Parts: sequence; structure tokens; C-alpha cells
Amino acid sequence: MKRLIFSAIMSLAAVAVLAHDKMIPYAQLPQKARTFIESYFARDQVVSVVEDSDRRVEYEVRLADGTKVEFDGNGAWTKVSVGQGAVPAAMVPDTIARQAAATYPNATVVQIEKHGAGYEIELSDDREMMFDATGNLIKIDD
Repeated sequence: MKRLIFSAIMSLAAVAVLAHDKMIPYAQLPQKARTFIESYFARDQVVSVVEDSDRRVEYEVRLADGTKVEFDGNGAWTKVSVGQGAVPAAMVPDTIARQAAATYPNATVVQIEKHGAGYEIELSDDREMMFDATGNLIKIDD
């Protein structure tokens, strides 16, 4: 009986959390986010745009190749995870790209995330590297 009650409570909580996510048309994405998508990815590859307004407004755009791009409420990108290939080189700050290539020359950047304190990248060999805002290497997770 306790499991049944617990399951019911968890189901209601999940529904409440998901209630803040809604599909929106691409045209409702902030202009800054649309410009980013159109600059780095083909517009016709967009398969879904989700607005999450749980605590603050955020957007998630999914592309046909499995790429996922996340934006803050102003349309600035916060995270890019590519479905195939590598993150577009122009998105990765030069100092970070050079450090990653020098440290792991056979790997490519498949995910990049901006944090207030810097960047975190994931490489094609599943390693993660963390950098401060100026591109200095802070940590490597093997």
C-alpha cells in the first residue's frame, strides 16, 4: 500500500514538473537563438522547440541529427550536444580548442556547455575538460 501511495505521489510530482514544458513554434524562439541556429545549423533540421518555464525561461531545440541546443531566456546558448560529428569549431573559444587538441589530438568536441564560471566540454572519447572563463584548464575527467 505504501508503494502504491508513493508511486501516486511521484506520478503527480512528475506531471507537475512536466507541466512547465511546452512545445512552441520555431518562430517563437528568441531572435538571438534563431540567429544562432541559422548560423551554425541548417534551419530545416529543427524538429522540436521546447520552452521550459519552471524556475526561469529556458529553451531546448532538437535537430534531426540528434543535436540538442539549449538557450537561456534571452536566447543565448548555454549548451550544445551534437548528435553526429563535432561541435562547430567556431563555437569553441580558441584557447579551449587549442588546449583540447594539444591534450587529446585524436578526439573532437561533441558537447560544450557555458557556465557562469567558464566552460565544460565533452570529447568524443568521453573525457571531460573544464575551463575557466578565460580558457585556462581547470580539470580533466577521464
